[in-house]
Amino acid sequence: MLVYTKRGQGTFIVDEPEIVLELRQEMVLDRVATFVREMVEFGFSHDELLKIIEKYLSE
Repeated sequence: MLVYTKRGQGTFIVDEPEIVLELRQEMVLDRVATFVREMVEFGFSHDELLKIIEKYLSE
């Protein structure tokens, strides 16, 4: 089950596994896009970001 809010539309409950998976993927892609965009604005290259993420995941 997943509860999510859409700004201006309300809060919704989803209990279908396929829809929950799809919504989770959308949410994580949105967060990743925001993170990458901000890090590029701070001057990090894509290669630097990959190295930082790989190091973080290996710890």
